[in-house]
Amino acid sequence: MSQRFAAIVTAILIPAFATAAQAATITKCGASKGYAYYFGGQAVPPGKAGWREDGISDGEFELIQSGKELDIVFTDSRGTQSMKAQGFQVFSVPQRKPGFMLVVTIHSRGVVEHYLFQLDALGAGSVVWGSLKGSGWPIQKSAIYKSTCRSP
Repeated sequence: MSQRFAAIVTAILIPAFATAAQAATITKCGASKGYAYYFGGQAVPPGKAGWREDGISDGEFELIQSGKELDIVFTDSRGTQSMKAQGFQVFSVPQRKPGFMLVVTIHSRGVVEHYLFQLDALGAGSVVWGSLKGSGWPIQKSAIYKSTCRSP
């Protein structure tokens, strides 16, 4: 009798835990527009350094949550890429005001990105995000962008 009970409990609990561990999309954000400061160097010829309009017109990204873990998954002209799979550490910074979510990503090659989301309960809203790319990256720049987000 106890083996049968254990089998029933296992059959009920395993799918419940598996569902809880599955990834869920919090929001999907579209094209990003903003400004960047490009530092002169190998990839940026003399006279081309400085401020300019910048953006990602053909891309989008998703904020994904799996348990307590977060990831940002980009889709652009190079395909779909997970920040975690690329070696980024992804952190959530607690916010006091409901509807706001701050995510910071760090890569050992000298890249830091920050994402400040303001979302409703369904995941719609906006994000202001920035990218700091240092000497470990092909192009050194600091940029800030804004994107509209929608419910997944």
